[in-house]
Amino acid sequence: MKKKLPLGRIVTIFSACTVMAVATFGISGCDWLSGDDAQNATPTTPVTAGSKIEPIEGMRYYVGGPVMRQDQYGRMRVKSFNGEIKKPTARGLVIGYKELEGDRFELRTWLNGDPVSEQRGFVDGEGLFWYDERSTIGPEGVVIVRQTLTHDDDAKIIHSVVEHLDPTDGEVVSMYETDLPYSPPDVNMEDEEEEADAADDSEDE
Repeated sequence: MKKKLPLGRIVTIFSACTVMAVATFGISGCDWLSGDDAQNATPTTPVTAGSKIEPIEGMRYYVGGPVMRQDQYGRMRVKSFNGEIKKPTARGLVIGYKELEGDRFELRTWLNGDPVSEQRGFVDGEGLFWYDERSTIGPEGVVIVRQTLTHDDDAKIIHSVVEHLDPTDGEVVSMYETDLPYSPPDVNMEDEEEEADAADDSEDE
């Protein structure tokens, strides 16, 4: 099933996913991917340690969350991470970051020892992260949402394809694709688009 979503809604989802995928958020995913349970835990509701995370060669681990910076187009992107630890812990949210060849990177997140998301992409000249592959991992430990991002520097458009997968056999259940501008749309314009969508829906009823 192939669908097109309104641009205003897609941009909102995409922005939320960017943060979620790295701290959440949920490759940012879209996904992708949330550590709300760990962040909202209180002394009366302690976070329970889960499965042990097997260290990955060359990967560094963090528990302090991402440091965000604005790129030249006005979008917020990951710059670095806080709270580096010597080895991954099975308590709370853990971010794993690994540098790859050709200015590429791999990013993973775990919540209480369970894998939540995986992302890959490249680092630009300003040291900011751009994603081109994102996956959300479900409770079964398999990928349930996969996003592919293709960057067109000439048109300054990001083509996004999001696939929802059946966890039992990996088959694509539904697919959504859209084009996202490098520069985020004006917030007022986005609100107007959502209001127009709501008006269209009410007329159809």
